[in-house]
Amino acid sequence: MRAQRIILHTNMQGLMIEQPVLPANSTIEAIFLLEESNVKSLRKQPSSRLRNTFSVHDDLISPVLKPEEWEASLERTYRQLKGDESAFETW
Repeated sequence: MRAQRIILHTNMQGLMIEQPVLPANSTIEAIFLLEESNVKSLRKQPSSRLRNTFSVHDDLISPVLKPEEWEASLERTYRQLKGDESAFETW
């Protein structure tokens, strides 16, 4: 197997700008090494216009339901799946 180095360039959508000319009827193995200076972070950020436009007043980590409420909702769902008509009544 013979090695040949080809530098590929992509546009803003990650599509190749120019197609390399490859030998006909051959199998080619490609290993892509991205240059660190050209690699942008893939982490998405909200628009800077949204900064300081909202505030959080609640605890986002604590559970919404108390443990006994959670158990009751599971029991009600189980009864609904079993076909218990009274389990469909609103509280």
